Amino acid sequence: MPQIYRKEHGNQWPWRGVLLYVLPLPLAAVAVRAFASGDNSRLIATLVALACLWTGAALNRRGLQAETQFRRRRIAAAPRTPRKTLAAVLVGAGSFVCATWLADLGVLGGAVAGVMALTGTLLAYGLDPREDKIAAGSTGGYSTEEIVTALTQAEAKIESIAQSSRAIENPEFSSRLERIGEAARSVLHVIEDDPGDLRRARKFLHVYLDGARSVTANYARTHPDARNEELDRNFRDMLETIESSFKETRQRLLQDDAMDLDVQIEVLTTRLKREGVI
Repeated sequence: MPQIYRKEHGNQWPWRGVLLYVLPLPLAAVAVRAFASGDNSRLIATLVALACLWTGAALNRRGLQAETQFRRRRIAAAPRTPRKTLAAVLVGAGSFVCATWLADLGVLGGAVAGVMALTGTLLAYGLDPREDKIAAGSTGGYSTEEIVTALTQAEAKIESIAQSSRAIENPEFSSRLERIGEAARSVLHVIEDDPGDLRRARKFLHVYLDGARSVTANYARTHPDARNEELDRNFRDMLETIESSFKETRQRLLQDDAMDLDVQIEVLTTRLKREGVI
């Protein structure tokens, strides 16, 4: 089963990198004492060190998050900003300042401490991914970055549907919306397995997902003030249509049934326009 948009059970990196936030905490006490004693040079050095170390910690966390997303995808563009590497440099710089001006080890001692901190951070957290995961087989003329962008945007729409569903108290609708999200992700799995399908699936990514997102958001917004059977019935019918359409789209992509897929998309587009969704 492809991994690109499989739902994650929990965060895989909740505690990684937290140590970089914790270790500089004693410097906060040093800064308070320096401020109280009027030692401005020591205060400035401490604040610079803290800024470097905590900025490095924040960058490292973001780098770990980007790496997690990269690892779990079969097709992925390498992070364009080497956050973990920059974080290691900042940790090294903060350690240099601490050793040189706060621990009075001199420039040479500070340089050694900085290099050790930089090296230790890289060994602990590694380098950023540097090479794209290239799509295998036919890509339909799309670059890896274009494929990743299309799938990422589609996943954002699916997440938007999930967010809107949380405001809907009807268990039936919530359950159906969850199934719609799973069905939509299954289509993304097919595209990942055969990126050449992206050309035929682009209408799906726009028409179906935009329609599902719009109708769900509209219902979630109006339902608290418009509880009536007709609204619920129309929403139920629309969700049934969208869910079955997602499943049929996946099947037709697997069968390379381009003609039937185009007809299906046009039929749903017509209905969504009639309902005022698009």
